Amino acid sequence: MSQFWVNGEPTEALPLCDRGLQYGDGFFTTALSVNHQLCHAQAHWQRLKQHAERLYFPALDWSQLQSWTDQALAAAPATLKVAVVKMILTRGCGGRGYAPPEIAQTNFIVQISDYPASEEAMQDWENWDFFQNPAEISSTVLQTRWGVSSALAGMKHLNRLENVLARQELAAMEPTFEEGVMLNERDRVVSGTQSNLVLYRAGLWWTPSLEHSGVAGTTLQGLKAILPIHELMNIHLDDLKMAESLFVCNAVRGVWAVKTLSIAGQRFHFDTERVKPIQQAWLQQTQASIDIQ
Repeated sequence: MSQFWVNGEPTEALPLCDRGLQYGDGFFTTALSVNHQLCHAQAHWQRLKQHAERLYFPALDWSQLQSWTDQALAAAPATLKVAVVKMILTRGCGGRGYAPPEIAQTNFIVQISDYPASEEAMQDWENWDFFQNPAEISSTVLQTRWGVSSALAGMKHLNRLENVLARQELAAMEPTFEEGVMLNERDRVVSGTQSNLVLYRAGLWWTPSLEHSGVAGTTLQGLKAILPIHELMNIHLDDLKMAESLFVCNAVRGVWAVKTLSIAGQRFHFDTERVKPIQQAWLQQTQASIDIQ
């Protein structure tokens, strides 16, 4: 189930001329909410502000956008204790071809959806158990590649076709995997299909640089405040093969320890115990970011 608000009004309609639909001219962030409160709200609003600057959006009334988001959360069903909140900004209608209008009338969309977990898992939401279902996952390396673009790298813009193709590839696989690892066109490891990736090797935590490909996740940025994670431009498949531990993370699922990774038919195993303190640290961060009622 999903509910939508556009510019503060409950609706499922958007003008067909909207540039987000026509050209992918916009960006978004996906957050978790608990008890109708946005988790890690500051990080998500900061992301949206940075994206607006990078895409040369007009000056926005951020207090108004936050108010509309709060109204949408307050209007969600009382039974929706845990939800996924997507906040989308488009440049609206106008302009000639690709060229944007001189004065853009932006559209702000809030989508609130059920959390993707089983009913049994959701019954334990007070204990935060559902965040770790499963706490350990199996992954595989995919053929679908990230493109290379320093102009767009790091942003969660509306052109997500690489991720769409990667998820289709993952869904068609037997056996099934919870997440897939994506490289870019230069054969560098970048991320998961919907997550950032962090590996442990030689006593240090490493994550791929997102200077040329990928999305800079809010969860990864938050973990950097409590964990010494080093960025490395050139992470190759051999680095994954030799890693001692591996995890993926995003704002909805939190931290998932990768127990096995399949590379060209060969399966590699990782120590998941080292990841458990990081999972707990993320849970504590999340609880601290809201007022648990």
